Amino acid sequence: MAVTTYTIVVKTIRRVRPHLYWESLARQNPALYLSLYFIAVIGFGLGFMCLPEGDFYSPYEKLEPISVFKNIHLSKLLSLHVNENRDLYEADHGHSMPTDKIKIRVGDVTEKEITLYLFLAGGLDHQKLFMSRESTENHENSEQNCHEVRFDDSFADNYFYPQLLKSALFGRGDKYCPYNYKIIMTKQEDEEVLHYIQAYEGHSSWKDGLNYVIRMLYFSATNITTVGIGDVVPLSTEARILTGLEPVIGWMLSGLVISAIGWRVARLRDRPPPRS
Repeated sequence: MAVTTYTIVVKTIRRVRPHLYWESLARQNPALYLSLYFIAVIGFGLGFMCLPEGDFYSPYEKLEPISVFKNIHLSKLLSLHVNENRDLYEADHGHSMPTDKIKIRVGDVTEKEITLYLFLAGGLDHQKLFMSRESTENHENSEQNCHEVRFDDSFADNYFYPQLLKSALFGRGDKYCPYNYKIIMTKQEDEEVLHYIQAYEGHSSWKDGLNYVIRMLYFSATNITTVGIGDVVPLSTEARILTGLEPVIGWMLSGLVISAIGWRVARLRDRPPPRS
């Protein structure tokens, strides 16, 4: 059976004579195949861009400057909120709180919570907080959402006025926002929280804008050259099919470029020397 199959394949190859087609392709200008190579990079990049959001995952995006900037921006935003609450509490109660201005730094993201670090006593000490990723709409004002804040158990052990401090910085629950401690944000600020979460988790928070275009062209270039850096990972079936198909086309075009250059070098070598 194997011998019969081998015989059929050999006879088919001899009848088709693929070397003649390959020689015909090799006679083309190498610049043509180089142009097709770059067109393939752009074409596949555009194809990747057209896939639905969430088809790619970027595990290292939280380390990139844009995500670091989002972290800093969100940290400043939350610090501003708690300091506004602190100032209002001092104004309403007529006495100052036993702490300086508060600084919040955003930390890890889990499935349900964002870790926050609340820096007290001039920034020399900090306490861990957890802000719920899910927001509840504040029905009193449709432009505001509220997030629940949960404290690490050590918070109560280290401060003389833990309950007072919690109430001053995060308020108490009411019928519009039922959480005991909360952060109220505008809808736009909620969008910024969502974008930070997406960036930290590596999902396509970069779906829109020039950053996404550059990223997909970059992914296409590293994929077709089989560099395989791995900082962008296809998740869906469609994305994986395109990702697997692109380097195959890249190999074929690379082979054609090399053949075209080799054919021209061989012609130069075989050319008879000029008559003296």
